[in-house]
Amino acid sequence: MGRKALIGIILGSAYLFGPGYAQAAVEMRYGFKTIFDISRHWSTAEKGGADYSVESANRSGYGLGGILQADLSPYFTLQPEVFFIRKGSVQNVTVAGVPIGPIRATYILDYLELPVILKTYFRARREPLAPHLGIGPYLSFLVHNKYKFKNSILGESEQKIEDLRTTDFGVVFVFGLDVHGPDALFSFGYRFSMGFVDLALPTGPGFPAIDLRNQCHMFGLEIIF
Repeated sequence: MGRKALIGIILGSAYLFGPGYAQAAVEMRYGFKTIFDISRHWSTAEKGGADYSVESANRSGYGLGGILQADLSPYFTLQPEVFFIRKGSVQNVTVAGVPIGPIRATYILDYLELPVILKTYFRARREPLAPHLGIGPYLSFLVHNKYKFKNSILGESEQKIEDLRTTDFGVVFVFGLDVHGPDALFSFGYRFSMGFVDLALPTGPGFPAIDLRNQCHMFGLEIIF
């Protein structure tokens, strides 16, 4: 799925489920969410080889944003969202024949993310406890980035990554549980997102960049009114 298609889905959802349509067809609800995330990077290329080896590690982050939920039926909802989220990873790179020791590269990537999630419920969503599954695309825009380099001989440095792709898109899988309170709905959930954009990330001074993609485990709480 291309970037233009994802933009079309998100903008189309915002138009379709605007205030006028909501009064005529579906019930609209609003809320906010908080996220704790564990992110890393993945690649379609094989890691390691005769010249170098790479060991990937996770980074923890957080997110905060808003929700628009459209109740399509007792068993389906469509949920466009917008939130800030901090992603990234730690990469330990060892280059064969280079006597400087391992390189530790830390990537901190902050995004404004716009997923559109279609949720399906195992029981009517109005029940006191309603488990659900969901899937949908996401589009995100890079708002800030930081690269940290560390090596026992070359020392440490910290800088912004220049010429980094500013948009990312991918797919999100959702599993959660809705708990209905007297005045609000509380939704506890786990999400897994996988990006499809190759990010050319630096490894160290004089070394080539590596193509890595975003990957994220998210644990969140949504409060919907």
